[in-house]
Amino acid sequence: MKPAIRCQCCKGTGVTVKQQKQCCCTKPCSKCQGILRSPSGYCINCQKNASRRYHAKIADKNQACSICGKCDRNTSGRCRTCCKRTSANRKLNPCPVCNQSDWTDAGMCRTCHNARKIQNWALYIISTAISHSRARNHEMPSIDEKWVMDKFELQKGRCYYTHVELDPTKIGTRSPYLPSLDRIDNKLGYTPENTQLTSLAWNQARNVRSIETTKEFFRKTSEYIERCKLSS
Repeated sequence: MKPAIRCQCCKGTGVTVKQQKQCCCTKPCSKCQGILRSPSGYCINCQKNASRRYHAKIADKNQACSICGKCDRNTSGRCRTCCKRTSANRKLNPCPVCNQSDWTDAGMCRTCHNARKIQNWALYIISTAISHSRARNHEMPSIDEKWVMDKFELQKGRCYYTHVELDPTKIGTRSPYLPSLDRIDNKLGYTPENTQLTSLAWNQARNVRSIETTKEFFRKTSEYIERCKLSS
């Protein structure tokens, strides 16, 4: 008969197998859900990996900051003091467009950054489509900024399905009137044949539903609103 396997906290303590059922070794590891964990809450392998990452972090802190040469640097390669100083200096420097001092990560103030978003709103929604395609492992969009602008002019600035007037000046917000790219077949990518320029409200309401189901929902909502107006 093979001896019972005991965890580190049960070795050499005289704990019987019956008592061992109440020990930490019978509970799953907090990291990998494996058994035979140590009193720390992790199994032996996960505890070793955590210790390895901790010592690597300490070793990185012992390296010199790339600006001041001191030894308390973070993952950016600079110490905390230099990180704060760099951020403060960037906010004090004027914006290269309007000479204001409220910089963002885009290298300009928030007002100019939002104005550039509005000016290039078609490019902004194309970049959003690229991010969605990468997240879903779809092919990259074959539509470009010119295609979006041509669609916008062809639809006279209105949503393809609801005919609500779109408002590109709300880009960067969650306004329901924002232009959005809606795929006809969600299993395919953003191609000229599979994409329509709609409002953000339509795109979010439809999600993975069929076009007919979403149209029926909007129609019933409109009828209910009309009945409420007549009854009031």
